[in-house]
Amino acid sequence: MSDDRHIPDSQPDTFIQFQPSDEKTDAAQSTVPFIDIQAVTPNPAIPLVGLGIIHKGAMNSGGFIQPKVYTLNISEYALVKENPMPVTEMDSIVG
Repeated sequence: MSDDRHIPDSQPDTFIQFQPSDEKTDAAQSTVPFIDIQAVTPNPAIPLVGLGIIHKGAMNSGGFIQPKVYTLNISEYALVKENPMPVTEMDSIVG
């Protein structure tokens, strides 16, 4: 494996091909890309709108595939209340 950071390099409408690792480096004893099994959970919990898979790669590495979640943008559904009584100075409230 490489010391480089693995960064997402997936492109839309592509596929991932599994294959043996390098024959010269490790006698093709692994299948790459590896599967990242870390939990993928939004925090705080929020409704999901989709699921996907992405590939994270680096030079001289088969990379990793990992699940990706797409969450609901709740700001599109939030209502903003106008302040019925705009306050410009604290004195107008207290005294």
